[in-house]
Formats: sequence, C-alpha cells, structure tokens
Amino acid sequence: LTIEVIENISTPSISVSSPTALVNYGKLGGNLQLNFTATDNNLASCWYNYNGTNTSIGCTSGVYNTTQFTLTTQKNLTIYANDTAGNLASQLVIWDYLLFENSQTYNSWAYETDKENFIANFNIPSGAEISLIQLVYNGTNNTITNYTISGSLLTLNKEINIPLNPLQFKNSTKDFFFRFTYGGNSVQETSS
Repeated sequence: LTIEVIENISTPSISVSSPTALVNYGKLGGNLQLNFTATDNNLASCWYNYNGTNTSIGCTSGVYNTTQFTLTTQKNLTIYANDTAGNLASQLVIWDYLLFENSQTYNSWAYETDKENFIANFNIPSGAEISLIQLVYNGTNNTITNYTISGSLLTLNKEINIPLNPLQFKNSTKDFFFRFTYGGNSVQETSS
C-alpha cells in the first residue's frame, strides 16, 4: 500500500480594493473601510495590523470582505491570510488623503447674531493647489480667506455672524462643513 502525500506549499492570495493610493477624505477618530478578497482552497484565518494592533476579521475564500477601522494618523496597514497548512500571505496597503481632518474648534452653543469662530486643522497633499475654501453653515457658503499652509498642514479660521432663526423661541441645530476646491474643479467636503 502506497500513500501519496501532497504538501500544500501555495500561500493564500490577497487582493485589496480599498483603501488604495488616494482617499478623498479622512478624519482623526473617523472610520475607513477595508475591502479585500483572500483566496485559498484551505483558507483558515484573516487579520490586519493597523497602528500596532492585530484585528481578526472573518474571511471565506474568494468572497469579498468588508470591515471598518478607526483612523489614526497612520496611513498604512498590513493584511494577512493564513491557510490550514500554515502558509501565510501578507499585503502592505498604503494610502494618502486628499483631505485629512485633524481637529475642529467651535462653540457647540451659539445665540442668534453672535459672532462665532470656526477653527480647523487639516493635512493636504504637499503642493496641492487650493483655489477656494468655504465654511458652509446651514446651507450658506462663507468664503474663507484666513488660512495658512505650512508643508502639508493647513490651518483655517473663519468668523461668522450666526443668523436669526425664523422659528422664534425654538432651539435648533445647524449643520456645517468645510468645502475645498482644488485647482478650480475638484471639490472635497468634510462631513458635518
């Protein structure tokens, strides 16, 4: 009786579709989605390492997988796939941001006709040509001219008058976000 043993020496394959190269917008403490497919006849486990922490994620061979992770300033992660024979594959994923929000400072309570200051700090690609920055407050565009760029760090400051509320005697919440126009045609907005 002869038994032939075939050793599994092939490693799993990993294909990542997101994040890749340039991500439009990210926010410190916000989420970014990781989309990938791992393939192996005997796939056992998958995980990723981001910011020094290993996180296990479910994976089935050939099935598109999606998971979210909380953003730090780190712009890379390594995803791993392991099969039952112990073969390990890894892929380094590196990205950058068109706009990365580090912080915002503003009063969470404001009264009508108050002058309120909105301060924000962003990372942008080095050499980015920004032609217009706006604070969009409750649907009204407010052009920002008071900003500085030092390397890839952009700091802005905008003071506005809080408009009167047409619904007298009622507290309300007003949304705001920042809009950046790059080179006259590419627009990127922050989340409100």
